[in-house]
Amino acid sequence: MCSSDREVLEPAFVTSVAEVTGGPANLARSSWDRSAYVEVEVPLGDASGSVHLEAAVTASGPPVAAADGDVGHYGTCEVSLRRTFATGMVMQLYAPDRRSPFAPVQHLRAYLPNGRLYVVSSAGWSRADDQGGVVRSGRSRLPLDSQQLADLAARIAELE
Repeated sequence: MCSSDREVLEPAFVTSVAEVTGGPANLARSSWDRSAYVEVEVPLGDASGSVHLEAAVTASGPPVAAADGDVGHYGTCEVSLRRTFATGMVMQLYAPDRRSPFAPVQHLRAYLPNGRLYVVSSAGWSRADDQGGVVRSGRSRLPLDSQQLADLAARIAELE
């Protein structure tokens, strides 16, 4: 990922999260080493939840093949939902992971024909709940529903 990606993706992601949720979205963390990671916090009850974007360039072939290879990526037995767009993009939505009842998470992976992979995640916790890489508390619910997660991923993919 390069600096021009950061200049476009980061503010677009923060703005899109605010538009999708209809409320404030605050940049909590950003990392642009070999891949991109942006974390935004949003109000969730009396605390915050978070929405994450991971962006990378992959060499995993056509979007459908990449999505096929990632069906079990999150280690749950839940069936993922998939939509293929006329552009060739494949969006794969995973069921919410509620293995931690207080810190649920849901992921959507968007595979683009140019090799880009966007992972958008809705998490029922914020940076304040992260204790050295382990989330020990949270909100017990997600800040985005499945439709909002898909809408957010589509907005980011449209930047290509």
